[in-house]
Amino acid sequence: MRASNAAVHWMVMGKNRRIFSFDLVHEVFTELPLPPGEGYYKNIVAMGGYLTVFCNPSNGIWVMKECGVKGSWTKQIIFYDSLGCSYTPVQFWNGKILLQRNRKELVLYTTKSKTVRNLRIQGLPINFKAFIHTKSLVMLKD
Repeated sequence: MRASNAAVHWMVMGKNRRIFSFDLVHEVFTELPLPPGEGYYKNIVAMGGYLTVFCNPSNGIWVMKECGVKGSWTKQIIFYDSLGCSYTPVQFWNGKILLQRNRKELVLYTTKSKTVRNLRIQGLPINFKAFIHTKSLVMLKD
């Protein structure tokens, strides 16, 4: 089962970060295991239909291939930035990852060449939060 199907996921911030899930079908809360010891878990997103955690300081992206199974966490990407910028993953596809850098700009990281390219999108606010929206026509039950 993909981690993002029929469930809402969130990360509890604080001294000890934790990931929780609420299954919308069975109405059950579950605590999910974190990726293997990596440091500071910064962000949680659904990318490519899988639960994904972004880690600092290594800029590692971990993907949970099987929901709730600790051993299914796989490290997908590690990239290094000599500028010490803060990155947040937004979406990935075909070997490219859309990242938000310092809450101010969007960049595209290419996994094959390990390069980062600023997309230079005109008209963005000075600070913003980028996210992916998926339309759905699914009706909620009463």
